[in-house]
Amino acid sequence: MLNTQRRNRLGKGRRQTGELAKQPNIGQIVEEQLERAGIRTREELEAAGAEEA
Repeated sequence: MLNTQRRNRLGKGRRQTGELAKQPNIGQIVEEQLERAGIRTREELEAAGAEEA
């Protein structure tokens, strides 16, 4: 059952990786969280800084 849940979570419904997820140490999940916070580009992330982001 665990493998099925993981496959569902990682497979269907996932969008393609964007600009942020191509940066070191930022995967698709973190990218989605940043986008929900209004940060969509590397420049916006750098401007926000580590504490605010």
